[in-house]
Amino acid sequence: MVPSALAVLPEWPVNINGKIDRKALPAIRPQNAAAGREPANDAERLLCAAVARVLNLEQTSPDDDFFLLGGDSISAMSLGTELRRAGFLLRPRDVFAKRTPAGMAAALQPLSAANPAADDAAGPLGKLPIVSSPNNAAWPAVSSRACG
Repeated sequence: MVPSALAVLPEWPVNINGKIDRKALPAIRPQNAAAGREPANDAERLLCAAVARVLNLEQTSPDDDFFLLGGDSISAMSLGTELRRAGFLLRPRDVFAKRTPAGMAAALQPLSAANPAADDAAGPLGKLPIVSSPNNAAWPAVSSRACG
């Protein structure tokens, strides 16, 4: 694993026992390129806000790389969940393939359009073949001797 950010310290902060004082270490934030361009449309705006929330950043620009900002596979799934709450579908594979909010905006789908067949389902569902009568052809013939 490669860290997303590094810091050079003149010396390690130590506690009274001479051990590294982790609480005194400076907070290191990944370099944020939020000074980039503004989002061009609503999809980019939504993705920039969602990426910033998932990665605990103040803001992001459409051209910021999700993984260079500190994202990983778990946060990619969190991003998908965040967008699903907003009514959109973005799969983790799209996050890995597109990497930037601008690229992900092209793969973003409204949930209603993501699975139209689920909305059309109506009426009773018949029995599955395995649940049907053992006398039908899907069941193998069983001799009375085999059952004992």
